[in-house]
Amino acid sequence: MDFMDLAKKRYSVRKYKSDPVEKEKLMKNKKNGFHF
Repeated sequence: MDFMDLAKKRYSVRKYKSDPVEKEKLMKNKKNGFHF
């Protein structure tokens, strides 16, 4: 498989739930996202 075949087949699907996210989980993800 070459790059063009891969690029044509690659796609992303995002389905979001309407459930609220707990503040602790948001803060943990925020903290983990700021590593330098």
